[in-house]
Amino acid sequence: MAKKSATDLFLTPAGTLNGYVALQVPSAKYDAYNATIHIDMDEAGKKLHSYLTKLQAYALKKFEYDSKSDCHTPWEVSDDVLKVKTKLKATIKTRKGDVIEKKIAIFDAAAKKVEENLSIGEGTVCRIQLAPYFWETGSKCGITLQPSAVQIIELVKFEGSGGKSNPFEAVDGSFKPGNDDVFGDDDEDDLDSEITAIEDDDDEDIGF
Repeated sequence: MAKKSATDLFLTPAGTLNGYVALQVPSAKYDAYNATIHIDMDEAGKKLHSYLTKLQAYALKKFEYDSKSDCHTPWEVSDDVLKVKTKLKATIKTRKGDVIEKKIAIFDAAAKKVEENLSIGEGTVCRIQLAPYFWETGSKCGITLQPSAVQIIELVKFEGSGGKSNPFEAVDGSFKPGNDDVFGDDDEDDLDSEITAIEDDDDEDIGF
């Protein structure tokens, strides 16, 4: 087996998306795809955390820094959960001026590619393929974990800010989309009578 390079793609174990999710449609504000995945610190989670720690050590060596505090890392462990932040710029401009549009490949649980917009939301269980990107700016270095593919295991659809987009429950009533008969036959007869009465009253006295 070939030795794994620090720049190789790698897969996360199954985890749950938490917070804002933009994996199929990039954030308009930042022109980027992003998502945070929470992974339990079981055997698989600990193995991933160990690998991420090695990526941090590689970045420190690559840019010649001594302290871990000099390297920004987009992950943390809290309450026995590994929280990994991912981000990918949606458009990249080359030195020649060309614009490259990035896309994240989406697959279902059967490993079949999905083309439709799934409205992937918080609570979705998935695995993410990531590519580490190492950078240096000013007096710090860091790592960005760029998502290239996602396998959806259990989908939870985004339903708008504030939780459920529909605050109502079904009640008795006659209105349904496509139902043009808003008034019943009896209601229409009563309404016609009321309109006729109003017109008769207007004919008798218009007020001046």
